[in-house]
Amino acid sequence: MDNSLVIQIQNQAVEFAKVLPKYITVEKFTRIAITEIRNNPRLLNCKPSSILGCLMQAAELGLSISKTTGHAYLNAYKDECTLLIGYKGLIDLAKRSDTIKSIEAHVVKEMDEFQVDLGSKKNIHHLPLYAKENQKVIAVYAIAVLSNGESQFEVMTMEDVMHVKKSAKTDKIWNEHFNEMAKKTAIRRLLKYVGGIQEVDLANEYDSDLRQSQASKITEKLNITG
Repeated sequence: MDNSLVIQIQNQAVEFAKVLPKYITVEKFTRIAITEIRNNPRLLNCKPSSILGCLMQAAELGLSISKTTGHAYLNAYKDECTLLIGYKGLIDLAKRSDTIKSIEAHVVKEMDEFQVDLGSKKNIHHLPLYAKENQKVIAVYAIAVLSNGESQFEVMTMEDVMHVKKSAKTDKIWNEHFNEMAKKTAIRRLLKYVGGIQEVDLANEYDSDLRQSQASKITEKLNITG
């Protein structure tokens, strides 16, 4: 890893500290960033300015980019670094609001017992059959309990999910972590219907799975070049 990039990250520590939440120290944030970049050779081919921009996005969202948390990831797209929000990151952001009490997502496999009831009493019944491995995924769903005690859910077929995957700019991530990306898709669609969660809206603006990273705009604000 180029020492100049390490120096640039350390030099931006003051800017990171301005937006990081109190529970994430800037020392820990920069240490994790340097470690993750060193462990991903593809990122070393990215423009330093795009890496710094993505780090600022992650800091602004208050999400760790450590792979162990699954909240957010630095993703190499050609020579640009983009920020990819994980499904656990979306859950974390949603639960910070006053709207969501709890939220979770699950994939449904072909031999699971699965039933969706609509109408006046909406309900999901899902009994996974863990005894059978390598089962085909047939659906994914997300369910949230709102602060008022009501619950909402979103169910997506594999046809729905594959339509989203086809338009994504992170095909490699989808292929390597399909179940996680499918869960994220269901969560994102559910949160779209819930609406009014600023943290989630900002994450969607930055998420490279939805569009090209906005990191360049942030680097312009910080006067970062390269």
